[in-house]
Amino acid sequence: MIEKPEQNEYNDFYQGYIDRVRTKDIIEFLKTQRKSIVRLFNSIPEERISYKYGEDKWSVKQVVRHIIDTEIVFGYRIHSIAKNKGAELPGMDQDMYMDNSNDTHISFESLIDEFNNVRRGNIAMIENLDPVVYTNMGKASGFPVSVRAKIYILAGHAEHHKFILKERYLG
Repeated sequence: MIEKPEQNEYNDFYQGYIDRVRTKDIIEFLKTQRKSIVRLFNSIPEERISYKYGEDKWSVKQVVRHIIDTEIVFGYRIHSIAKNKGAELPGMDQDMYMDNSNDTHISFESLIDEFNNVRRGNIAMIENLDPVVYTNMGKASGFPVSVRAKIYILAGHAEHHKFILKERYLG
């Protein structure tokens, strides 16, 4: 069982993500969430994939890319801090990542598969961690963070964007 992190294990910015995770079994939450996100992505009509709810907002396809990018980065942070207590990891400029993503040649189905595979890999990695590393602290984006906090942040970030997709893009 991976307990929820204490507030001193992450930056206040991430409180909203952690609050979105209401469970005592984060592994089961990640597994269930993977399925619900894939169902959501598969339910999006083709004509909505390029939809933006505002001029300066990302399209549905770009939001999916962002979720994947963040899943990869947060998974790497979990792995790095678990394996190297005290690791200092760079920040992630989401806008730069998006500027350097050219997914026009990639099908939406391929992005769904990518998310599914990255999440499965992260779940397997997290399940195989030695529980002693859950409270390992490192730094990400210049702020202290524990392994278990990053796990909850990973889940909360995806939950946040699932909500945004439903409310602002599909609602």
